[in-house]
Formats: sequence, C-alpha cells, structure tokens
Amino acid sequence: RPYWLGSLSDTQHTYDYDDRNCTLAPTVPAPSETYCELTVATSRGRQARSMVGDKLVQFRVAGEWTPPQVFSTENRYGEIITKGYAFTQQPTYVRLLADNNTNAWGFWKVSMKCGCDVVMLEDPNGVSGTRHPDADKDSVGWEPYWLGKDSPLNQTFEYNDRMCTDAPTPAPLSETFCQLEARTSRARLARSHSGPKFASFLVNGEWTTPAEFFTNTGYGDIETA
Repeated sequence: RPYWLGSLSDTQHTYDYDDRNCTLAPTVPAPSETYCELTVATSRGRQARSMVGDKLVQFRVAGEWTPPQVFSTENRYGEIITKGYAFTQQPTYVRLLADNNTNAWGFWKVSMKCGCDVVMLEDPNGVSGTRHPDADKDSVGWEPYWLGKDSPLNQTFEYNDRMCTDAPTPAPLSETFCQLEARTSRARLARSHSGPKFASFLVNGEWTTPAEFFTNTGYGDIETA
C-alpha cells in the first residue's frame, strides 16, 4: 500500500523529510542559483503523440552543454509537460533529442521560465499543430515541430531574457530550493494515465496548497519538480 496512489488504492501518502536522514550534510543552494521550468505542449494533430522511446533534454550553460537527461517517454495528444531544473547560471539554449527508434513526437509550443516566461517555439496552427509528412505528404515547414523517427533527431531553442515579457524576478537569498522526485515502478499496472497527482508540503506547521505534480506517468518514468 505505501507504493500505490489513486483508484483502488490510498488517495494520499505522507512522507517525513528530516535532515538527519541525509547521508551527507544538506547543500544550501548558492544565492546565484537559477531555477528554470521547461514546458513542451504536444499537439493534437494526427500521429503527434509518441508512446515509445525517451525524449531527452540538455541545456547550454556557461558555454557548455549539460549531459542529456530524460524529459519524457510517453506523450499524449494535447498533453503539456513541465519539469524544473536548477543551474549555476541561466541557460542560453535548450536542446531536445531522440533517436530514430523513438516514435515521432509532434509539439506545437516550447517555452521556458527562468524568472519570466519565454516562448521559444510556437506553431501558428496552435494546438492543432503541423502535420508530419507520413500523415500529409503535402505538409511543408513541419520540421521544427517534430522529433524522432523519420524526423529531426534534435531541436535547439534559444533562451534570451530579451524575449521576456516581464523582467525576471530574482529569488530571495533566504529561499530554500527543493526538488521532489517520484519514480514509477515497472510492475504491472503501475503506470497511470488519468487524473492529476498533487503534492503538498508541511512548512512552518502549515500544509501548502496542493499543486499538480504530474498527470501521466509511464512504466519506469521519473517525475521531477
């Protein structure tokens, strides 16, 4: 029971976070640390969903690319995925990667928030997206909106403060940054594809307002926020 949540299972679980459980002394984020949230919206166009293969992400920070890490595995029509990352400096580029064994993934919007939102890619067709040639042989200008099999295997986007609609708001120096991670098991029925999962934190004796942690998760997926 401690390992299941939702229908036919417990509807909530509570976990104790105590610095005394750390294997190493807690690391306090440097005041200059930058926290960013990357959001990618899958289109509703034909064949836009991708249910096979990891989609990876890496960031260019201080002139160097970070090691690729899994951003998503299963992407459903119209699904919006947001994940958070911490950096020593603000990234200047974002790159999504896949291989030719990964089902082609069609997205219509890519944005990142590092104090302010920057839309790095937006399809003029909106959530309907631009069709892949496999679905429409006459499709033109489709390449920027697809990743994976029979498509570009990487897409690179620029992040620049000058694209912000509002000036970035620096985090207070006293702010504590925490990253919550949940790993879906590979046991039968462990994946969950309906209903949002929420997280709430006990801070100074009060529970924070529940916030959506994730909605869909596939076997073996790692959800981080």
